[in-house]
Amino acid sequence: MKDSSLDSVIKRYAVAIELVAGMAAVAFLVYTLRSMLVYGETMLMHDNVIWGYPTFQFFAENIINGHYPFWNPYSHGGEPFYPIIVQRLFLDPVVLIVIYIGKFVTDDIVMLFNWHHFIRCMVMVFGMYIVFRPLARHPFIRLTLIPILLYSSFILVTFRQGGILDLFVWLPYIIFFFLRIVYYRNYGWHNWVALAGLLG
Repeated sequence: MKDSSLDSVIKRYAVAIELVAGMAAVAFLVYTLRSMLVYGETMLMHDNVIWGYPTFQFFAENIINGHYPFWNPYSHGGEPFYPIIVQRLFLDPVVLIVIYIGKFVTDDIVMLFNWHHFIRCMVMVFGMYIVFRPLARHPFIRLTLIPILLYSSFILVTFRQGGILDLFVWLPYIIFFFLRIVYYRNYGWHNWVALAGLLG
C-alpha cells in the first residue's frame, strides 16, 4: 500500500522532481567549474582558444559598443559578412542573449565567452533530455538521464573542441520535432514550423 502511494506521489510530482534534480545537477557542475564561470581565473582550452575566442571577442566587443560587426576590417583588407562570425555567432540566439544580458554583469570578454560556451552546452543537454525523456517511462530512469547527459564525454569534450557544439547544439531539437511528426504522429502546425525553422 505504501509503495503504491509513494509511486503515485512520485508520478504526480514527476516534473517538479525532475526540475529540482536538474537544477541541483547544474548547480554542482557550476560549482565544479567555478574557477571558469564564477571567478574568471581560467578559460576554455585547445580549439576554443585558438578558433573560438578570437571571433567571439571581436563580435562581443562590437555588440557591447552598439555595432553589429557585418564587416571585419582585420582580415584580407576587410570582408563583408565575415562567414565565421555570421555562421557561428550572429545566427546563434544564445550568443546574442549572453552578450546582451552579460554586459550588465561584467565587461570581461573571457568571462562572457565562458558563459556563452557553458549555456550552449546546457541548451544541447536539455535538447537531448527532451528527446530521451518520452522513452523513459519510469521517473527514476528519467532522473538518471540528467547526470548521464550532463556529465557525459560528449559534453566534456566540448571544453576542448568547441566545434562539436557548432555542429550539434540544435540537432537534438531537430530530432525532437522530427520524432513528434513522424514517430508520435503529432501533425500540429507548430511542429512543422519549429522543424522548418531549425532546419533553415
